[in-house]
Amino acid sequence: MMKTRHLLLIFVPAIIVSGIAFFVRYLQYEPLYPEVSLEEPEKKEFQIPLFPKDPVIGDKRAAVTVVAFEDFGCQGCKIQHDIFEELFEEYPGRIKLVWKGLPITRFPYQSRQVHVYGYCANEQEKFTEFEKLALVNNYDLSLEVLQTMIEQIEINQKKFDECLVSPDAEVFIQKNETLAKALDIQSVPTFFINNKQVEAPSTKEGWVTLLGLRDQLNLQ
Repeated sequence: MMKTRHLLLIFVPAIIVSGIAFFVRYLQYEPLYPEVSLEEPEKKEFQIPLFPKDPVIGDKRAAVTVVAFEDFGCQGCKIQHDIFEELFEEYPGRIKLVWKGLPITRFPYQSRQVHVYGYCANEQEKFTEFEKLALVNNYDLSLEVLQTMIEQIEINQKKFDECLVSPDAEVFIQKNETLAKALDIQSVPTFFINNKQVEAPSTKEGWVTLLGLRDQLNLQ
């Protein structure tokens, strides 16, 4: 009887300790193959970021949005500008173009300063007027010509001059350059519709078809 009691005094604490250890290990247990949900995670569609300072040409409420990477010194951009002017006139309120500047022209004049002027013109909601003048004079974007263009626009010269010396324009230009690099843009003009790059039609009718503008009219 004494031996049995002695054995119990030895084994009972051991069993209790083992039980506690097992319980702790149970709480710490992590399965090697955790349960995986059979539902696929939702794939988020890539969205080209539109910045608050991006110039918008056309009706800002228009359903059709075209994102354009362009340069003031680019002749192809001038051709597309003329086409879109016709589209805005013939299909008012149906298209808006979000303009993203890429200063890539190096000859005969570097176009970076023109983009600074364009940014500052946009600060006073004069981008459309400035863009038209800049593209008309894209063969000569010297500082003298730029200043002449500004004088032809009704603008607050003091605010404009303050904008020119501010770092804001350069910061904004660099944001679009970084975005263009991420999108692997190789040339201008480059256009995106519904976040997908498209080959730019060379005619107005081509754009009408691509944007489905005639179909929209028929639905009304």
